[in-house]
Amino acid sequence: FHLLAIEKAKEFIAEKFTEDFSLLDVARYCCVSPFHFSRIFKQITSYTPHQYLLSYRLQHAAMLINSTSLSLTEICYMSGFSRSDYFSAAFSKKYKISPSQFRQANRV
Repeated sequence: FHLLAIEKAKEFIAEKFTEDFSLLDVARYCCVSPFHFSRIFKQITSYTPHQYLLSYRLQHAAMLINSTSLSLTEICYMSGFSRSDYFSAAFSKKYKISPSQFRQANRV
């Protein structure tokens, strides 16, 4: 049952990562209490639901930076971030390089 709930949560996140939603929304979708959901998600994935969502959004942003000429601001919003400064800080923390430096480094 727990694996099924986590797989449903991952599907939910994959479908809605560009939207603003809460832990309660995901837990309801999985028919589990928010506390229990958070605990089992961390136990099974080694990530909190928030960490997983953030990682998913950052991977999407990295893919867009590499494959499009969209502005970094457009990529920020298309990846589900509501503030460009938070996006830039989170991206830099994960990839150890700013989004603009990442784009420059991956240009051929």
